[in-house]
Amino acid sequence: MQAVYAAWKADLVTNQGVGTNCTSCFRVKRPAEPGLQKDSTVSEGIGYGMIIAVYMNDQPLFDGLWRYALAHTWGSTTGSTLLMNWYIAADGNVASTTNGGQDGSGAATDADEDIAWGLTMADKQWGGQGSLTKTYLAYAQQLLGDIWKYETINYQLPKNGSTWGDDNCLNISYFAPAYYRVFAIVGNEQRWLNNAVPYVYQVISQSLNATNGNQTNGLVPAFSTSTGAADKCGPTGGSTQKHWYQYDSCRTPFRIGIDACFNNSTDAKGYVAKTSSFFAPKGVTGIVDGYELTGVDKPEFTGGTYAGLSAAFIGPAGVGAMSLQSGQNYQGFIDDVYSHLRQNNMWTGGQYYDESWTMMSILMMTGNFLDYTKY
Repeated sequence: MQAVYAAWKADLVTNQGVGTNCTSCFRVKRPAEPGLQKDSTVSEGIGYGMIIAVYMNDQPLFDGLWRYALAHTWGSTTGSTLLMNWYIAADGNVASTTNGGQDGSGAATDADEDIAWGLTMADKQWGGQGSLTKTYLAYAQQLLGDIWKYETINYQLPKNGSTWGDDNCLNISYFAPAYYRVFAIVGNEQRWLNNAVPYVYQVISQSLNATNGNQTNGLVPAFSTSTGAADKCGPTGGSTQKHWYQYDSCRTPFRIGIDACFNNSTDAKGYVAKTSSFFAPKGVTGIVDGYELTGVDKPEFTGGTYAGLSAAFIGPAGVGAMSLQSGQNYQGFIDDVYSHLRQNNMWTGGQYYDESWTMMSILMMTGNFLDYTKY
C-alpha cells in the first residue's frame, strides 16, 4: 500500500497550475485521459485525493487539496458555496474561454460527497484545523449543507450535480449510502438516513429488472431513470448518456460494498452478492472494461499497453466481495484482485482514473479505508 501510494502521489499530484490565488495548494492531474485537456483536474480527483491523503495520514497534502477546492468553488445564484467546480484547466482556470472551450462551472455530486467524507474523516484523524482557517468539522458541516441544498431532489435523491439531474436523469455510481449514514449525524440532517439511504437502494433494486436483463448480475447502467430505463438527460427529454455498465457504473460495487462492510447492510450485501457472483468466476484477467447490462462483454478500450485490464472495474469488484465470506467463499477472487492491484499497472481506462481506483481499492482491501466515526 505504501509503495502504491508513493507512486500515485509522484504520478498524479502537483502544485503547478493551481491558479494565481492558490497558495500552498495541490491538485490531482489527469496526465493523458481521453476527452479533456492534458494535465487538467476534475473535482472527482480532488475527492479521491483527499480520501487517500486522510487515510495515509498525509495532512499537508490533504490541506493543500482542500485549499485548491476552495479556490475553485461554484457560486450559486444566492451566493458562494463550498461545492467545487467540476473541471479546471491545467492553468487553473474554469471559464471556457481559457479552458479549451470547455465550461468547467457547476459541481459534481460524487466529488462533493467524497470531499465531505474526507473532511469528516480528517476531523477524526487529526482534529482541529491543520493549516486551514476553519476546523475540518466546520468545513464538513458547511459543505454537507450545500450538498443537501443544491445536490439533492425531494430530500432523498442525490442529483448528478448542482445544475442537473433528477429522477429521469441520474447516475447510480454517485450513490454512497455508507456516507449518508454518517452525514446524517455530522450534518444534523436525519433525512440522509431516513430518506436518501432507502431511496437509493430502491432505485438500485428497480434498475435490476427483466427489461434490462440484469436481475442477477448487478450491472447497473451509467445513466438512467429511477426505474432503470434509458435516461432522459437530453434537452428535449431524449437519452444522451450510456445505458450500460461502463467507467461510471464500475464504481458501484465499491460504494455499496463499503456499506456492507461498515454497516452490515442487508440491502448492500444483497447487491454485492449479485456483482460478486458475476465477476468472481471470471477472475481478474477475465474482467473487461465494459458490459451490456445483460452481462455480454462490451469493452471500451481493447488495445494499448495494459491488455484491457482496468483497476476501476477490478478493484471495486474485489471490494464488493469482501463482506460475503459467511455466505460465499470469494477469498480466492479477493486474493487475485489484490495481487494485481499491488502491481499498480491496470490502467486501460487512463492513468489518473485507474491509478486512483487502484489506491482507493487497495486502501479498503488492506483494512485502511475505515469509518473513523465508529472508533
